Amino acid sequence: MNEKYSKNKYLSFIIPAAGKSTRFNQKNKIFEKIDYDNNFDVLQSVIYLAISIGIVRKVIVGYNKNSKQATDGIRAHSVDPSDEITNEELINNLKKVDFVEGGSSRQETVFNCLKYLKNQNKDISDDWVIIHDAARPCLLVYDILEFINKTLDCNISSIMALPLVDTLKKVNEDKIIEETIPRENLWVAQTPQMFKFNVVFSSLKYCIENKLQITDESQAIELNGHKCRVHYGRPYNIKITHEMDMTVAKCIINHIERYILEDVEFNTNEDQIW
Repeated sequence: MNEKYSKNKYLSFIIPAAGKSTRFNQKNKIFEKIDYDNNFDVLQSVIYLAISIGIVRKVIVGYNKNSKQATDGIRAHSVDPSDEITNEELINNLKKVDFVEGGSSRQETVFNCLKYLKNQNKDISDDWVIIHDAARPCLLVYDILEFINKTLDCNISSIMALPLVDTLKKVNEDKIIEETIPRENLWVAQTPQMFKFNVVFSSLKYCIENKLQITDESQAIELNGHKCRVHYGRPYNIKITHEMDMTVAKCIINHIERYILEDVEFNTNEDQIW
């Protein structure tokens, strides 16, 4: 991995965290406790995941007034001496984290983060940027490293995604089924998503200037005429949207931690996952 990335001066990790969580019962889901062993909330878990990836040079959190406090909770965490990351390493890794004020939409928040990176490092256009939802805390560091590896191998914009397995129905305004949509070649997009800086920067700028509403960064890439590839995601990489999702995510995290603590090989083989 390090050899593959040696030609690139910078790998940045952006976490959009300025959303209002309107579908989460009037509470902001990213501040809900999810990892009770570490006493982390959802956002802290995602930041901790990002800073644990050794080749990531900078982590940018697009924040609202509350999310900026996330690193305080991580810094206060007492890391077990047996952990791979020691207290000293944790403190040093937290120096990677910067906070940038978010916008009124996801695309504006991510674009603000990209502008901040550009101002910090003028020679960044050919470097890679990872964008990962603040509400997806269930991945392993290994999962993201594998995704980075695959993206570097194909050398084009890439996203994690899953083949659609459910039957898809199109309905009218009265909720009457009009047709069944063939699911062949349909994939459900996830994050992380990984792009060259100049590609995602110019694509988001194009969408904002033309008032195009997008739901993820890969859509901006498409609209601006660039290719984007899918790599198999993880079934456990759920996005916390509703309250029930939080319960499921806690179970997933406890399950993953149990495998890690018991030193059991966690199956991420794509052929066996499906």
